[in-house]
Amino acid sequence: MNKTYLALAILPLTTSAMAYQAQIDAGYTYFDHDSLKVDYHGVFETEGTYYFKAVDTENKPLNEAAFLGHHNRVSAKYSFQHIKDDKLYINETVVQSKQELHGYSIGGEYYIDQLYFTGEVGRQHYKVESRSSSLNGSSHAKQRFDLTTYRALVGYTPIQNLLIAAGINAYKGEGFDENAFALKAKYVTPLDQNGQYLNLELDGSFGHDIDSITFGGDYYLTQRLSLGSAYTRDTNSTSKIHKDEYQLRGKYFINNNLSLGSILRFSDDEDKFNINGTYRF
Repeated sequence: MNKTYLALAILPLTTSAMAYQAQIDAGYTYFDHDSLKVDYHGVFETEGTYYFKAVDTENKPLNEAAFLGHHNRVSAKYSFQHIKDDKLYINETVVQSKQELHGYSIGGEYYIDQLYFTGEVGRQHYKVESRSSSLNGSSHAKQRFDLTTYRALVGYTPIQNLLIAAGINAYKGEGFDENAFALKAKYVTPLDQNGQYLNLELDGSFGHDIDSITFGGDYYLTQRLSLGSAYTRDTNSTSKIHKDEYQLRGKYFINNNLSLGSILRFSDDEDKFNINGTYRF
């Protein structure tokens, strides 16, 4: 009888270890610019997510459990970006500028049977500050402007592990206004009976001036470990300039609640190095 009571007491603990209902993500990205004009460029990002129903991770890749279970969620994000230019010497005048960007957004995902809805609204505050000094004195100038972002997509899941969605990306600010057609697709499939999975993703935005499309994939060697890559092409139809970016990424869950990851991005004019982590509870 005592053993039965002990087993019943342990059961909720073992079950909860396979599920979570909230998570916190945080990451830092360092930019390595080819241009000598940039002295430092870094971005810190964090996101909090709450799921309306506990996410069961048993027999699934830990990073894909919420998607495979069609779990509804709400989230909030914050990002801080800091850019400091190197000093410029122009006719015995020293000029240096810096930029700061604070970004805030809230969003969510919702499944109703096979229908899928997602939306996000954000606000970005830019501050540009420049200083110059010479033998004749010094000057200080500041500029501030804001940008509002919107994203809304409606999708369909013909099978449990496949999502196809389309909608709109909108950016509105001082002197900048863009409404773009947005496209998203995701497919996660098992490869064998040993917990190996494959994740394929597509994310696109096609506007009047700027087009962007990303193809990516992740190979789950185990339930905890994934390695992946992605390719992004950004095109400005006005200037006829395009940018290609290649990405390598990996994530490892130390346990069911804690993960560490890294992303390396390479392009012609800059490289990006990211470290990130997730805590679930």
